[in-house]
Amino acid sequence: MGALEIRVSVIGCGVKKGRCANAKTLFDKFVLLENHGKLAAGKYDVLRKIVTDSGVAELVAKINETDQAIKRLQGKVEVLLPTM
Repeated sequence: MGALEIRVSVIGCGVKKGRCANAKTLFDKFVLLENHGKLAAGKYDVLRKIVTDSGVAELVAKINETDQAIKRLQGKVEVLLPTM
């Protein structure tokens, strides 16, 4: 079985076009988005757009599921933290 090739563009995701051109690998693109505050825990709209635009929209359900799990964990942590 061959490797799955996904072309990912971060243009239109709120990062200047010149910076997008410098991000060659998928990892570089995600780091760029993270560094610009576009990708973080609880901020997955850009990630949803990327996977949809890349033709792998079936991953959106997994992103949503993971987002909900993170929110549940964050709620439990907040309950356990003492208030000052």
